[in-house]
Amino acid sequence: RFKSRTRGTSCPCTSPSQDSCSRSLRRSRRAISSSSKTRRRRRNLEDLKHKFAQTKRAKEEETAGLRAQIGALKRDIAGEEDKARALTERGTKSTGVEAQDQTLAELNAKVKEVFGRVFGEVDENLRTLQMLTNVETKLE
Repeated sequence: RFKSRTRGTSCPCTSPSQDSCSRSLRRSRRAISSSSKTRRRRRNLEDLKHKFAQTKRAKEEETAGLRAQIGALKRDIAGEEDKARALTERGTKSTGVEAQDQTLAELNAKVKEVFGRVFGEVDENLRTLQMLTNVETKLE
């Protein structure tokens, strides 16, 4: 065995040739370098996996928050649509009030007509209810 010039240790080569030793050292260094690169790559891969998991969790939380906001907005929209329906119904009911007023006016006219036939003349100061009461008393 030959002594290595670099470290003072025995060379593992069995041949006295310096080239053979150099090649062996280069192979060893490449193997160590390759092993070191592999460890770095594994570390980088683990780092990437960790970052991916963190990002995925963050995006899932963000998605859940957005879905909750969508649900709240849908409920708000439904409430506003209910209000719009109620206002529309109220608007059509006011038309019903107009129809009711018209019916009451027609009834008032008929009561005046009957009162005029029963009593001969109509007193404009009497209300419809008073006229009906007088007609009822006369019929009894």
